Amino acid sequence: MTAQEQQRLAGRDILLYDGICALCNGVVHFAARRDAAGRLLFLPLGSRLGVELLQRYGIAAEALNSVVVLEHAATQQERIFLRTKAVAQVMMRLRRPWRILGQILMTIPSWLGDPVYRLVARIRYRLTGRYEICPLPEPGLRERFIGLES
Repeated sequence: MTAQEQQRLAGRDILLYDGICALCNGVVHFAARRDAAGRLLFLPLGSRLGVELLQRYGIAAEALNSVVVLEHAATQQERIFLRTKAVAQVMMRLRRPWRILGQILMTIPSWLGDPVYRLVARIRYRLTGRYEICPLPEPGLRERFIGLES
């Protein structure tokens, strides 16, 4: 990670997502438009920086079938959330009613929520398709997306 990337990420909450998944891109753009405080940055899992961040947790991006949220990235307080808990963390950063739904989702144990998440993740390309390359976000949101150049 470059010093510039370290500075940009420090203390921010980052949503890592499957950049070629149409469903994932739709969810990311939905969240970006409803994150009024601009708390989230968005990073494709398969980008150079995404791969590097996941390697710190022993996770191979190409084997991961989940969105990931890094809370307080690049700090001592950094925490990682996967699958259902990652979705809940994203929702809790959005405006109402999504924030309330995220709080409810956080109360659901992973052993109950994650099987549903895994099912949707397994069939996501059949549900909504996939892109050849990660699409660029609209200009008004572009500064919140990182790692699109790699």
